Amino acid sequence: MSGEAGALAVPRLTAPLRRLVARAASARRPEGLAPAVDALRAFIDRPSPGNFLAATRCLRAAARQQKLARLTGVAAPRLAAEHLGVIVEAAGLPAELRALLATLPTDAGTTRRFAVIAQLLTAHRLLAAHAEAAQHALQEHLGQPVTRAPSVERRRGRR
Repeated sequence: MSGEAGALAVPRLTAPLRRLVARAASARRPEGLAPAVDALRAFIDRPSPGNFLAATRCLRAAARQQKLARLTGVAAPRLAAEHLGVIVEAAGLPAELRALLATLPTDAGTTRRFAVIAQLLTAHRLLAAHAEAAQHALQEHLGQPVTRAPSVERRRGRR
């Protein structure tokens, strides 16, 4: 921006940036603010519409990431407990192992790992039930005697 029009536009552009800076500055983790600070410095050094847009986008992204981190931090313990409950039920884990798993930090990574394990165990349980029902229906159709249900435990020593 140059001349009188540019000088009049700078205060008008800085007001929205101040609000975004206030939102982003309330961060508990400032390490994610480096791109926003760089873009803001570029706008302060050389006020232009392009630098304004870059600073606005970076500040909004930083505020969005911080909001997401706060929401994840609130929901992660509850979700981790739910997934751990599914894991314990599906795998039949003893109480000592449940207590040991419950001591893991309830961050986003642990919650994702518990979710994946819970989904795998649920899928395994559903597939096993479907396979057992299909086997039972096939044996009835062929007139063969129905054998006992297959064991859930894996056989060891086959390699």
